[in-house]
Amino acid sequence: MKKLVLILSALVACVLLSSSCEKHAYSQSSNEFRVVTPDGGIHAVKNNASTAVKKGETLYFYASSSTGERLTGGSYEPQTESTNIEAKQGTYNGEPCIEVYCKEVGTASVTLNFLWQGFKLYKSASITVNE
Repeated sequence: MKKLVLILSALVACVLLSSSCEKHAYSQSSNEFRVVTPDGGIHAVKNNASTAVKKGETLYFYASSSTGERLTGGSYEPQTESTNIEAKQGTYNGEPCIEVYCKEVGTASVTLNFLWQGFKLYKSASITVNE
């Protein structure tokens, strides 16, 4: 009987610990992303806002805390159906990010996916590519 109680207690502890990690990860992130523009500026990715760049330029997107600090230790995966940009895993200042090369004039969107501490953060970003 004591073994059964110990096993059940251990299982309950594991469940509580794993759920608190996800809550902790979400509270640290607030599901925010930043974009580094070709001029070196760093801006929050906002809903319904578009980042304007010139053809041939590259943008770098990374997940951040609500205070703007870069979240590290996760993995990125971009998704896009736009043909005028190329989105892939890349690096910025030696850390992983999503790299978007703007190859043709037009508008595009990319979904930024970041798997961090067992929690999936994501946001859509809109990009306007000018001549």
